[in-house]
Amino acid sequence: ETVLADCEISVDEGWRNFRIPIGNGALGAPVRLDIEQPGEYMIGPCEFVPTSAQTRTSIVWVLIDTLRQDHVHCYGYERETSPNIDAFRKDAILFTHLVPQSSLTKPSVASMFSSTYPPTHGAEDGPEVVRAGLPNIATQLNLAGYESRGISSNINGQPKYNYGNEFNGWIDNDSTDKGMADDKTIFDRAIEMLRFVQGRPSFLYIHAMGPHAPYAPPAPYDTRFIDRAQLMMDTPDAAMGKYDGEIFYTDEQFGRFIAEMKTLGVYDESLILVTADHGEEFGEHGQM
Repeated sequence: ETVLADCEISVDEGWRNFRIPIGNGALGAPVRLDIEQPGEYMIGPCEFVPTSAQTRTSIVWVLIDTLRQDHVHCYGYERETSPNIDAFRKDAILFTHLVPQSSLTKPSVASMFSSTYPPTHGAEDGPEVVRAGLPNIATQLNLAGYESRGISSNINGQPKYNYGNEFNGWIDNDSTDKGMADDKTIFDRAIEMLRFVQGRPSFLYIHAMGPHAPYAPPAPYDTRFIDRAQLMMDTPDAAMGKYDGEIFYTDEQFGRFIAEMKTLGVYDESLILVTADHGEEFGEHGQM
């Protein structure tokens, strides 16, 4: 008896994609796959993927929610909040003038997904959804032969608002609890997606939430830019220090993802975009 894979899923996980090597048999030859599971289960669509070299560039879009441009070190910020983004910048084009279409996530991301302004797509706030019939990045890439997969920890960045339904796969990563959304988990799952689509043209959208309020970076990132006494303070300086700690933590997770791309040999052949949906205010205009 040959066991090709022993796959385990935790009770709270619900769903996972598996990629199982089946050898180098002749093209068109029959393959039998027996699956055993002690409890109830459901099998989604199965597909066979040839292992020939990929010929088209894959696309990875990393969106870091609420990341201010002027708090990224390679944009001139005095604090070294972003060593991995800084290193990535050496292989990339640094855009210096980009204007988000809103200071809110939903309309900003909807504008980027649909290439339309908020009054056109209609998803400006609250329960509003993107109007039907507009261009959509996942749809266009699917038509071009790309497999599109997304993951987001933002409640306003989910398919129910009509701008993620076209993805072939989507993961909601603790979007109902901003305090629990951990960018380590986001990038762990993003690495799983990256491995799953390896060898075929793909579009991966990764929406990280680290810098978003509440500012609560895990130790030791919480005191990287402020001392421990400031952690309980409710001042702009204290908030900014914790915010910068969140950026550093997310940057470290981004670095793990880039390292995995290099390990898999897909970094040089991929189009990688890193951006934000909007910034954050620390009293510059009288508000927090």
